[in-house]
Amino acid sequence: MNSNITRKSVGFFGWIYALYLEKTHPEAWDRFVKREDHLDLLKKYHGYCQGKMTLFMEGLKMGSHIQGRDDLSPGLQRDFYDRIVYDAELKTIVGLIDLLQEASWMSE
Repeated sequence: MNSNITRKSVGFFGWIYALYLEKTHPEAWDRFVKREDHLDLLKKYHGYCQGKMTLFMEGLKMGSHIQGRDDLSPGLQRDFYDRIVYDAELKTIVGLIDLLQEASWMSE
């Protein structure tokens, strides 16, 4: 992977998308990194996904009256919370991948 693409530089979801594209579609990855704006695109993808995650987490807080993971007892409660967050992250990145399936670097 391009050394400029790190979790810190493009955000968690941008980094996850870059890993996905590199591992599952190497030819699309090659086209994508040749774009001058590929880092900016990864940052935008992160922003899009982060917005979705923020809405989900706010809904979770409102529905359960839990402000965060630290409000829960260690053990099963935290494990359950972690699983909910993981599933939300997975659903969010899969939604991004579905959205980008028709992007030029994926379909050429």
